Amino acid sequence: MNPGRGNRETGSGVTSRIFLSLALSFLGSAVASCEAEDPANRRMRATVEHLSSPDLKGRRVGSAENRRAGDWIATRFSSLGLEPGAEGSYFHEFDASGFEGRNVVG
Repeated sequence: MNPGRGNRETGSGVTSRIFLSLALSFLGSAVASCEAEDPANRRMRATVEHLSSPDLKGRRVGSAENRRAGDWIATRFSSLGLEPGAEGSYFHEFDASGFEGRNVVG
């Protein structure tokens, strides 16, 4: 703060703030338009939304929801032509402190 000017900003300070505001607005709208138009972004968002949906209840190890999520991922891997990565299976089974778990591998 300059003693003779009170709390008012200088012209260059105001200009900088306006420029920053405009740049951030432009950047935000550019990112939003890219996400809206890019099919890969839409597919990725749909995948994340499905796997994090309330229907899958967090996908806790050993739960029915975890199995459903794993089955969904394995089906998706297969539809993309990705070969199974665990001795002919998309699933690597393991024991996790009394819970039967499995990773999806491809």
